[in-house]
Amino acid sequence: MIEGSETRTHFLDKAVAIRLIKTCIVLPIWFLARVYTLWQIGIFTDFDRVSYFDINAYASWSGTILQNHQLPTEVSWQYPPGAAFIFLLPRLFVTPYQITFIALLIAFDGAAIFALVRLARRTNRWLGVWFWIFAIAVTGNIALLRFDIIPTALVIIGLSIFAMSRSSFAFGVVVGLATAIKAWPILLLVGVPTTSRLLRVGLTAGGVLAAVFWGTFVLFGNPFAFIFNHAGRGLEIESIAATPWYIWELLTGAPIASAVRNGSPEIVDPIADIVAHVMFGAMILLGVVVALWWWSTRDERRTAALSIDVIFASTLLYIGVSEVLSPQYLIWLIGIAAVGLCLPQARPTWWLAFFALAIVLNGLMVDHWSDLVTNGRPGALLLVGRNACLGAMAVLLLGRIWRATRRHPAEHSTPDARAITEGTAGAERMQAP
Repeated sequence: MIEGSETRTHFLDKAVAIRLIKTCIVLPIWFLARVYTLWQIGIFTDFDRVSYFDINAYASWSGTILQNHQLPTEVSWQYPPGAAFIFLLPRLFVTPYQITFIALLIAFDGAAIFALVRLARRTNRWLGVWFWIFAIAVTGNIALLRFDIIPTALVIIGLSIFAMSRSSFAFGVVVGLATAIKAWPILLLVGVPTTSRLLRVGLTAGGVLAAVFWGTFVLFGNPFAFIFNHAGRGLEIESIAATPWYIWELLTGAPIASAVRNGSPEIVDPIADIVAHVMFGAMILLGVVVALWWWSTRDERRTAALSIDVIFASTLLYIGVSEVLSPQYLIWLIGIAAVGLCLPQARPTWWLAFFALAIVLNGLMVDHWSDLVTNGRPGALLLVGRNACLGAMAVLLLGRIWRATRRHPAEHSTPDARAITEGTAGAERMQAP
């Protein structure tokens, strides 16, 4: 009896040591990967001539907010009010705004990697950690020149809480904060499998959102202008719905007319404007369909991995039917996928291969972005390839979710701590000699 206890203790000590070693390997590689991104930006090689792109807009908006005590009124302001507080944070420091904002992004990135490592140490599934590190690096300099990594980091933290079945209150708080910064994290509610838990999470998230909107109203006035600004957008050149125009350009050489409208380059074409309105309606229809699907499958027992698959697919469909699909939107999907790949029940299939290819093509497309407005072939080919991969991913994921939800409920387990613990224990047994 004593010998068996000593053997088990030896195995547990070995498993703990292996996890510690993996953690010590992951963190320096994450650091080096982000240093590489900073080098791409030019921080180390040509500091005085770095182009900060959107961060310059954030600096301008934050200055306007401080000076006028109201949110920006131009049509390019299309962010929930919580984003204003993020843009104001660098103003608390004496360092240049642009450098401080990049440091803020790296801090949130560090919080995301911490949450992923913590989840991986518990499940002994590290693929998601590596996926986050390298996929963000491949995405290119946009990861540290756009603020999308901030809501995505909050989503990673929230999904880690969800997967380990911690407090519904904590999960709801994170969902509310992330949604107050960038609207898409509200889709995390789709993954909550039970009516009672959805009610608790939804009320908490709603309370946080209400507090942010009320605080914004008191400090800066109307917090709802971003909704009306977005509603007037046309068809952005990078959207999936713009793909036929670029296929036609590749086949015939016919140039695509585009112009900067509503804060981003859009296709100037009456048909494109009609398509943009159709896509906006499609987003509303998608919300209805997802809500009906959730209602039909509510209170079924499902794994945490399946719930995160549902969140991933819903987010993918959302950006797919949107009239806007900027390159940084893939950061959202990378974050959700990273958490899913850290779970014991995760089964990477062809969708992950298509996603990896889409990330590579997306990064290359950023380097050839000017081709999209100057009718260059390389950029058009990369755009068509990326959008085709995203479409293939959607088909594969929807088929996977359909098959999983058609099985008998007994084949699933709820996303509780027991699922995580059993996955960890199984991994420890596999490591035993």
